[in-house]
Amino acid sequence: MIDIDRQNRICALIVGFLRQYFEKEDVASDKIEVWIADWLKKQSSKISQIQLVTHPIKATHPDIKVSESTSLFCPSHTLPDIPLIGSHCLPKDHPLDIV
Repeated sequence: MIDIDRQNRICALIVGFLRQYFEKEDVASDKIEVWIADWLKKQSSKISQIQLVTHPIKATHPDIKVSESTSLFCPSHTLPDIPLIGSHCLPKDHPLDIV
């Protein structure tokens, strides 16, 4: 189920951030809404590049080309329990990384 209240709070944060950014860039106040809409449209075209991951490849291999590789999504509760500290120690509801 979609949490509309959470979705509205996230949207308000994004719009607030963008307003502050465009004000610092001296964008005329009557143009800010147009700039925000344009920015969102451009960013939405990049949605296919976003990955939900638990193990981002760039963090492990800094020289790797991300566009030519795949990061891993391995929920902690699916990993084997071993006697070392690792991702398997994280709780089921830990925050995920979006890259």
